[in-house]
Amino acid sequence: MVKFSIGTIIPENEGWVWSTESIGEAKPRQIFLKLAGANGVIDMSRVATGRLLYDDRTISVTFARFKRKPDNWMDDVQSLANKIIQAFELAPNNELTITTKGNPSMAYTAHAWNYSVSRDGIIQFITMNFTVKPANYYTYEKRAIIGHEQIELLQSEADNATMKITIRDVHVYDYDMTEVSKTVLIYDDDGVLVASGTPSYFQANPFVVDMESDLYLQFTIDVSDLVGWTVDLRFVKEEI
Repeated sequence: MVKFSIGTIIPENEGWVWSTESIGEAKPRQIFLKLAGANGVIDMSRVATGRLLYDDRTISVTFARFKRKPDNWMDDVQSLANKIIQAFELAPNNELTITTKGNPSMAYTAHAWNYSVSRDGIIQFITMNFTVKPANYYTYEKRAIIGHEQIELLQSEADNATMKITIRDVHVYDYDMTEVSKTVLIYDDDGVLVASGTPSYFQANPFVVDMESDLYLQFTIDVSDLVGWTVDLRFVKEEI
C-alpha cells in the first residue's frame, strides 16, 4: 500500500491515519510590460530563458489519530513535527522528497513547511502544508540482463522541457548480484557503440538521448569482463 512520505518519515507507520491531501497547481510566472506607444501589453515571461517559468506549488495533507485521554494530547503531534524539522535540517540543501498517496508515481521536492493542529472529541488532526518546487519527478529504471540485454527508451519518458533522457545513474551487478565497477557498453539499434564507461564515468559523463523525433529507441547493453551480469539504468523525468 502506498503511503504519504516526507523523506523517510511515514506518519502512517507512527499511528497516524491519512485523511485528505491536495496538490496545488504550479502557477506560471507571467510578466507583462506596458509600453506608452503600443496598445495592450507585451509578454516578457520567456525573455530571460526562452521558456515559461513557474512558481512553487503547495501540497497539503491531513492526518488523524484517536486520543482518548485529554492529557498530553499534543505529545504525538510534537513528536512527528520534531522528526520532520530535524529531517529538513539534516537533508542536503534542506530539501526533502515528498511522495503522495494520490500520485505515488511522482516525487516532489519540498523546501519549506508549516503545520496546524485541531481536535474533535477524541480525534486529533494535524494538517501539514509543504512548499514544493513547481516540477514533479517520475523515476524510471531500465534493467538489462545477459540474454535479455535490449532496452527501450520511450519519448513519453523524456523531459518535457528538452525532450531528452539523461542517464547518469548506472549500476552493474555480477552473477550473484554483487555490485561491481565494470565497463558498460551501449549500442544503438544499428549495432553502433554510442556510449561506454564504468558507473563512475556515467556519473561524470551522462548518456544523453534526444527523443524529440522518435517515439521509442532500442539499445543493446553489454558488460566487459563478466560472464553473468545485470545492469540498471535509472533516470528521472521532470514535469510541470
